[in-house]
Amino acid sequence: MKLAKLFLLLNMCLFLLTSCIDDAREIDHRSMIVGMAIDTVKNDDNEDLFAVTVQIPLILSGTGDEGGLSGSVNEFETVNATGETILDAVAQIESMTPTVVFLGHLKVVTVSEELARKGLGKVIDFFDRLPQVANQMGQSR
Repeated sequence: MKLAKLFLLLNMCLFLLTSCIDDAREIDHRSMIVGMAIDTVKNDDNEDLFAVTVQIPLILSGTGDEGGLSGSVNEFETVNATGETILDAVAQIESMTPTVVFLGHLKVVTVSEELARKGLGKVIDFFDRLPQVANQMGQSR
């Protein structure tokens, strides 16, 4: 009887230790954005849209010498899109890339002077208040 309780307790502990985070993906299934520029543009109806440009490193696997790195960053890809919100533009960028956009390695955010004069509320909301963005940013802090 004691052995059965111990076995049950060990199984419960093992079950709890196997949990994973929701967005567990391999590193090669992510587009790691390292730089982002945000601006505003006018559409055909003279409404303001957000123009977002991101910089994504291209990691190429090569046959390095012994002791060298097998994968290295040789260049960057620049992708841009527009949307009614910053999240819409980033979602459009994600649809253009073969992998999932990941903001956890974001190093630089550049905001245009025009957008800064209008106010940074929507930019700050994007990075700080949207759970799908803030959770990624919090992982690298």
